[in-house]
Amino acid sequence: MKRPRYWLDGEIVENAVVPADDRGLLYGDGLFETILVARGRPLWLSAHLARFRRSARALGFPGPEQLAQAGARAARDLLKADSADRAALRITWTRGSGAGGFAPPASTARVFARLAPLPAKRSAGVRAIHYPDLHAGSMAAHKTCSSMVYVEAARRARAAGADEALLADGQGGIAEATAANLFAVIDGVLVTPPARLPLLPGITRAWAIRQAAAMRLRFRERALRAEDLRHAEEVFLTGSLAGVVPLRTLDGRRVGKAGTLTKKLASAFAREAAL
Repeated sequence: MKRPRYWLDGEIVENAVVPADDRGLLYGDGLFETILVARGRPLWLSAHLARFRRSARALGFPGPEQLAQAGARAARDLLKADSADRAALRITWTRGSGAGGFAPPASTARVFARLAPLPAKRSAGVRAIHYPDLHAGSMAAHKTCSSMVYVEAARRARAAGADEALLADGQGGIAEATAANLFAVIDGVLVTPPARLPLLPGITRAWAIRQAAAMRLRFRERALRAEDLRHAEEVFLTGSLAGVVPLRTLDGRRVGKAGTLTKKLASAFAREAAL
């Protein structure tokens, strides 16, 4: 595909134009999922929609099941119109129109989606900067449209010449990256920060944990600090679009290496996505 395609409330349109009083626009009152499309197939769409349903129920969105079905229909319609070889599908649900206060009104939810081409996959690894003053807070477990902390982290990283930013867990450790989860191999044990911390437990994170279990690897969820990463055998990030990517440097210092496990998981993800 050469350009993005949009879907809004049941129809494919040139641009998804939402009203100025949409609550997603005004208050970030919405949820979204970003799904990798490879060879015309949305990877783990059902898992993404299941996560949306959980958050929608927890946050009181009206009709989570119907909204999830609308998201699935948006994916089907967009991919039928343009069978993309490699693309990003973003489905967004907002609580609809309603200005005049934070409390949600009794409005009709709005669903829109965007299918856009992806650039070539980055495989050489990323350079990251840790920002101890930024963390996602109590809403981190939900993929909400209120993403300013991630925007600021990404802005700072770009301004500093880095590829990625690592956010704090509020307890002196590192929770996650802007759009990825963090893993490290330390003394032969695969470690990732626990979901109780302010982070979004990613779909690819869950897949990587299942892969580790299938490989009979020692695995532990615990807090990670910058010092842990500097002494780790391997450090990598997992995300829906990026897959499994080694973390090369943190704050300008080398961390880990693209070791055996990182390579195995990256290859397994590529096979899973038929890339």
